[in-house]
Amino acid sequence: MEYFSNSLLYGFLIDISVPLTFETKPDFDIAFQWETDSAFNHFVTCNDETLWINDTEADTLTKVVLLEDRMIKSPSIKASCYAIAETPSGNLLLSCELSKLLELPKEVMEIKESCYDISPLITKTIHVTKNNKVMITSAEDIVPSYERPRKIIVLDSKGKHETEYQYDNNKKQLFTLPDIIVTTSENNVGVVDMELGREKGRVVVLDEGGRVLNIYTGISELNKQGSFDPFGLVVTKCDNFIVADSSILHVLDKGGQIILFFDTRNWGVYTLMYGMQISDKDELLISSFELFTTENKLYQIACAVDIVKTTSDDQ
Repeated sequence: MEYFSNSLLYGFLIDISVPLTFETKPDFDIAFQWETDSAFNHFVTCNDETLWINDTEADTLTKVVLLEDRMIKSPSIKASCYAIAETPSGNLLLSCELSKLLELPKEVMEIKESCYDISPLITKTIHVTKNNKVMITSAEDIVPSYERPRKIIVLDSKGKHETEYQYDNNKKQLFTLPDIIVTTSENNVGVVDMELGREKGRVVVLDEGGRVLNIYTGISELNKQGSFDPFGLVVTKCDNFIVADSSILHVLDKGGQIILFFDTRNWGVYTLMYGMQISDKDELLISSFELFTTENKLYQIACAVDIVKTTSDDQ
């Protein structure tokens, strides 16, 4: 397979005159799986080895402990949240499509206003970096629109505005509907950006200064049956991105270039993946909807990060 350089703005092209050959036979397996009441709309792994699940249909937040044979759920908290994220101190930040983020302190369990205010805009998704910066996707209102610019605002731990990401290398509007945000240890930023109606998606990778490193729109051979529709994005400890797209896991390096992909159907798992997280123990957690059984499940994948690290190091 040959790779052809394109501009940093638009990513790269792949010559697919020969079949793709870089799918790797997984040396890992599904360590555990749990049935759930509904597909997780959003969930975060916490530093105390629990999960917070944000069910946007039921308007609840639920803390969960995962055991090998079952989930143990704490009483749910009523909250209508668009997105959630955990701070290094263990507090939960809530985006409720207001100008301020709300906060759920670790020990109090009572929602209050936070110091993170992006008035007059409203908050959408949230990401908290390892050095306690808070990144928020913003909008003028809750209605999706091409005409209303979307941007990412970065604030420090006290709520002071530090920088924004809004334009590409050619000073043109970069995002349509920015969704999931993640960051590497070198502060590269990965963003899932969607078209209206989730008809088509892409992963935009920026350096810390906001320069576009790559825009990944999937692999044409894999996209023949449908559009690239990323629902999950995480960063491994070796700074590779993993993107969940229907039943495909795309693995990108820290600059956003494709390394390999896994098709979960080859493992006998027929799912639509709706979200991912990586725990502090390098466990990859995937929430999904089973196509044949119509069950909602959460999978814990063992050794996935080690496989990605080995593949990346060989590049």
